[in-house]
Amino acid sequence: MLRTILYEKEEKREMSIGIYGVSAALVTPFDLGGEVDVKLMLQHAKMLLSNGCSGLCLFGTTGEGPSLSQDDRAKSISTLIDGGVDAKQLTIGVVQNSAAVALEQIRAAIDLGCSTFLLAPPHYFGGIPDEGFHLWFRAVLSPLAGQNLRIILYHIPQLTGAMITPALAEQLHNEFPELVYGIKDSCGDWEQAEAFLNLKDRLAILIGDERFLAKAVRLGSEGCISGLANVKSQELADLVNTGKDNKKISDIVDTIVSMPVTPAVKALCAHHYQDNHWKSVRAPLLPLDKENEQILIGQYKAIFG
Repeated sequence: MLRTILYEKEEKREMSIGIYGVSAALVTPFDLGGEVDVKLMLQHAKMLLSNGCSGLCLFGTTGEGPSLSQDDRAKSISTLIDGGVDAKQLTIGVVQNSAAVALEQIRAAIDLGCSTFLLAPPHYFGGIPDEGFHLWFRAVLSPLAGQNLRIILYHIPQLTGAMITPALAEQLHNEFPELVYGIKDSCGDWEQAEAFLNLKDRLAILIGDERFLAKAVRLGSEGCISGLANVKSQELADLVNTGKDNKKISDIVDTIVSMPVTPAVKALCAHHYQDNHWKSVRAPLLPLDKENEQILIGQYKAIFG
């Protein structure tokens, strides 16, 4: 069983294969009325935790976090915890432009028992230098100082248009060493991932692009927060645990990223469970069109059988 640092705060971090493991970037299921289907979410979460996942990340990109209300978030977290999921296994995504609202979302989740957060930079204004992002992160993190929390910086500039540089990540960790635990790099550029890996002795480097995961693990990455884990959790856990490349994983990710990613992952969930409810997304996203769905499922079957 993978040992995960999410459960072992007291233990000194040791950089080794499998220390963090696989956290599924959990998709958010919706019912026929467009509301979050918390019962289905709980069933899916338990399946993942029993099949290779060491944790779950809620309300990130794959989870359509920016499209969910505070009530959606609270009901989802409460349902999982009340249903037997350990709050320590949950990472709560926060994607906001307002530092005050980001802090409110973090505090609301803390009140429900959560302690690990995936925090994206503000994304509305373009061309912001490190100094501006530093001030924003400081406004969020300073009121949290002294609390038993973990903050994972979320680097996904192709969606946010906001770069978290290695220098900024290191600066924030130096200023808030007990809070800033790691960074999730989802930019899809190996050189950028490699630059973050130079910080592995101070920060947990988590990979979002599964095509780079095995190589990154061999260089000191502690694991991943993965959308593909919604349907291939055990394969990804094996990859992280061994550091061995898996061409099947790389091949299906090539197909997924050629399409709208979140609808594509939901289409795979629908195929996995044989339940079309999983295809539902919340506006402004649209379900995967039929042509792309046929291509995706065809590729998935060809690769995995």
